[in-house]
Amino acid sequence: MADFWSGKTPCWDFLGCTEQVYTRCAAHQNRERPCWEVAGTECRKILNFEWECRDCKVCKAYCHRVQ
Repeated sequence: MADFWSGKTPCWDFLGCTEQVYTRCAAHQNRERPCWEVAGTECRKILNFEWECRDCKVCKAYCHRVQ
């Protein structure tokens, strides 16, 4: 399967996640899909408050480019 992040800055780099965080993140482990389509991401666990992916700077940068 293709890597969604190929040619893009991955969300874990975009958000400054440490290697310890991103290596256990569902978004890093399921690279064929964008982070906003993956359940159980570390940012959801760490931020621990209600928010929408569409409000995230990663989604704002790449959502419109999804084909």
